[in-house]
Amino acid sequence: MAPKISVIIPHLSEVGSTDLPEREDGLRRCIESIDRQVGFLHSDIEKIVLDGPGTVPEKVVAGLKKSSGDYIVFAANDVEFSMDSFRLAVKDSTENNKALVAFDGGSVLPDEGNICEHFLIRKDFVPSLEDGQIFSTDFHHVGCDNWLWAQAKRLGQAMRSPRAKITHHHFSKNRGTKDAVYELGWSRAEEDRKMLGEKIEKLKNNRTYSNNWFELRIGNFENFISKFSGRQVRCLEVGSFEGQSANWIVENWCTHAGSHLTCVDPFTGSVEHSSEEKEGLFERFERNTVGNSTKIKVIKMESHVALRRLIATGEKFDFIYIDGDHHRDAVAKDAELAHQLLVPGGLLAFDDYTWGAGLESWQKPQEAIDDFLSAMGDEYEVAIKNAQVFAWKKRPRIGKTPRPKIAVYAISKNESKFVERFCRSCRDADLIVITDTGSTDGTVEAARALNAVVHSVSISPWRFDIARNASIALIPSDIDICVNLDLDEVLEPGWREEIEKLWKPGTTRLRYLFDWGSGVRFMSNKIHSRNGYMWKHPCHELLVPDPRTTEVYAHTEKLLVRHLPDPTKSRGQYIDLLEIGVKEDPYCPRNSFYYARELTFYNRHTDALKELKRYLDLPTATWADERAFAMRLLGSTYHALGNKELALDWYTRGAAEAPHRRESWFALAEHCYKVGTWDTCYDAATRCISTPNSNQWPTDSRASSAAPHDIAAIAAHHLGKKEESVKHGRAALELSPGDERLKANMRWYLGEK
Repeated sequence: MAPKISVIIPHLSEVGSTDLPEREDGLRRCIESIDRQVGFLHSDIEKIVLDGPGTVPEKVVAGLKKSSGDYIVFAANDVEFSMDSFRLAVKDSTENNKALVAFDGGSVLPDEGNICEHFLIRKDFVPSLEDGQIFSTDFHHVGCDNWLWAQAKRLGQAMRSPRAKITHHHFSKNRGTKDAVYELGWSRAEEDRKMLGEKIEKLKNNRTYSNNWFELRIGNFENFISKFSGRQVRCLEVGSFEGQSANWIVENWCTHAGSHLTCVDPFTGSVEHSSEEKEGLFERFERNTVGNSTKIKVIKMESHVALRRLIATGEKFDFIYIDGDHHRDAVAKDAELAHQLLVPGGLLAFDDYTWGAGLESWQKPQEAIDDFLSAMGDEYEVAIKNAQVFAWKKRPRIGKTPRPKIAVYAISKNESKFVERFCRSCRDADLIVITDTGSTDGTVEAARALNAVVHSVSISPWRFDIARNASIALIPSDIDICVNLDLDEVLEPGWREEIEKLWKPGTTRLRYLFDWGSGVRFMSNKIHSRNGYMWKHPCHELLVPDPRTTEVYAHTEKLLVRHLPDPTKSRGQYIDLLEIGVKEDPYCPRNSFYYARELTFYNRHTDALKELKRYLDLPTATWADERAFAMRLLGSTYHALGNKELALDWYTRGAAEAPHRRESWFALAEHCYKVGTWDTCYDAATRCISTPNSNQWPTDSRASSAAPHDIAAIAAHHLGKKEESVKHGRAALELSPGDERLKANMRWYLGEK
């Protein structure tokens, strides 16, 4: 479900400027751009236009009081939003754990003066700001957004979206003269700028640390920034004290949206801490790390207990920093447990290696660190040894392995026309196993003549999963790799060499490019290890791992399998099998989706609507590409029922759900073409054209053909955009030069007819 958005639009129309018609027109265009947002119903967005006296900060304060949304968008009468800017800004916010997302309105000034002119902000974050307001009313106008940005950035909650676009017209700036609205806003610019500088200077000194121990160690940590920054990393810190090291790790290493830091500390302090430092330690840690709290998980307990719990739950980490209890035995236990938690190739660090002059050996870390590294032998490679020790945990060496044995297996029934083509494509396999389920057309004899091992079985009542599982069971146990095909599929030349190149010890499955036919290609994964897999579901069966199997994928973009189907083959039994699948496992999104899609093939519109909506409500239906396909099916079903409004709504939702897929935008553009909604039609068609092709299912070859350019040209023509209609018309003709209709259209675009 889309979140609710409140858009605050300060208007300032009472100033009396002769330029007001321009701003009134700007307000209209701003509101129209809000109404075109994809992924939201009109009821999801409330528009709060604030006219009358008062400064922009005062109007935003008033707008916040009136708002009911989960997010607030700050707009203006000189701003237009791209049709998916709200959706992308919300996506940036959730994916990056940022409360404030600035829209991209073009280049940013060196002083970041326009980095946050217009933005989306999570409403529940606003109480964290000064006076609990988005804009401080201390400002007249200039700098209020800079101060908001500075506060959010200080809390680790600000980002500038690279994809949520706006057009900022800057009426006065573009003309080179200031209108009365602009003059009013900038009348106290110097005072505002001075106050901004004072506030930011005060903000810099907000974190309170009782000492600078970690600052003395930062040089060691900086050596590894390139190893961790920008990657998805899992970090563990044993001993966090006031949060200085935690903040540095999060802000410098955990920059990827999926990175996180786990802090283990009872927050009772250690022998080296004074009673004043121990007082209120946890509250001080929380206050210092509030800006990074979304990336920090705190386990408030003794390390030997916490680390054992992490081991028990299967946690793994890429970096572990031990700076807890400094006694030798405690450090030794932390090191032993950390070794179990650290992934091969991970980095282990110890603090205070040289600490404790004058203390007994059992009171300080050095002996424990030396003993641990000595006991580990060559499992660790020391990278730094000074006041701290950093050591890489080596990856295990993998020796040369013998050539794997590969079997191709399939099920068949009356497919003699495909047998020779199939077997010849598989001739490089060590074994071809065909499980025949009752052929009467010579399939069995033909396959055996081509050296395939054929087993005849009876499956009644029929289900695809039972047949394929029977086929796996008939594969000899000494086979290493299994390739599942249908008899109307063939392996591409070089398939075996590609599998052997990619299949490493421990690999269980291969993801590869599959050509379904009709221009449709996507990634498939039906090449798997002999043991640990089974087929599930009576139809549109799925290869799944045994619960005891830990999957390890290899990946290639190379085409390995091609589908050459029989167009006369009946699919009449599919709908009954799919219905059985849904009854057996009603919470499986795959079963629900395929059943719903099949219902649309049979024009069972009411049943299809019900099942498609049930699929979307399933908590496990999380794959955006498939969800978007379901939304497009809802759109086409409502269109077939004559409900154009709901059809448009679902096509729009589909585009918002999977904007990275051409198919999403093409379906929306095609629908708008049919109903004559030319502005959205043009926007969607051009988005389709600018979106990269994908070889992932579900694909629609039309989205990569001349059709998107054709639709864009027609829409542009209706909108009076002659240059655009000509440009896209020519592009369509380049992709389909023999199309007479496209040629005739071009003459219209050029005004020749």
